[in-house]
Amino acid sequence: MAPRVAFAHPMLDEAEHLFDEAQFDEAVAAYERAEGASNLTREDLVRLYAGRALVHHTRGDSQSLELDLFRLATLEPDHRFPAHIPPLVREAFERVRAQNNVTEPVAVSVQANSAPGGVRVEGRVERDLAAIVQEVRVGMRTPGREWTVRVNAPLEMPITSDQTVEYFAEAVGPGGAVIAHTGSQVRPRSSTVDELVHPVEVIPDDDDDDDDSGGVPLWPFIVGGVTLAAAGAVLLVILLSGTSDQTDLQCCEVP
Repeated sequence: MAPRVAFAHPMLDEAEHLFDEAQFDEAVAAYERAEGASNLTREDLVRLYAGRALVHHTRGDSQSLELDLFRLATLEPDHRFPAHIPPLVREAFERVRAQNNVTEPVAVSVQANSAPGGVRVEGRVERDLAAIVQEVRVGMRTPGREWTVRVNAPLEMPITSDQTVEYFAEAVGPGGAVIAHTGSQVRPRSSTVDELVHPVEVIPDDDDDDDDSGGVPLWPFIVGGVTLAAAGAVLLVILLSGTSDQTDLQCCEVP
């Protein structure tokens, strides 16, 4: 039996218990229920992808195995499997990571600039090769006030030129997990309105010290039906309208 993480999510505990009992179909179903939850953490999602990949391997489902390993690599490309994981799973992870040129984790940046009568903030998803981001939240306020949050669309607020504005962006994945962020409600980014006459691009600096080094471009939100593709990868294109809260997710696979 594999060692278990203390204080783990109960849905993941259930899935792992079913796997230990050789109830593989039931384990996959339990992982899918966890994926549809609303309170997973980033660490839970890493555990979900790694655990379900092991179930797929045991069932001989190589296609599903590689898909979950691709998701895992997008989320945590430097993931280290514990000793009990079969070498074939480790090798498949390294192969998927190399084939898709995954070197840095998914991230989100935030751009703030002045708008007529106020400030405009929008988020940008970066390096979401396996299309695991389900929504992008941006928030803005003046210090000490309540947050205004917009999902999958830019946010504009009326703020006078002598005020400071605080803002953040979060990328949310399956299970409600915040998988990347720049700033947060607890530790927001801030600028004066006068500083935002020219757009301020804030690159990610998440807890694990993501940065934009290595020449990887930021994929901006696209207005209209434009699909971006990169060889050997799956790219998530988030179509945003400045007046709509609706998002279309398109995923295109490139040979």
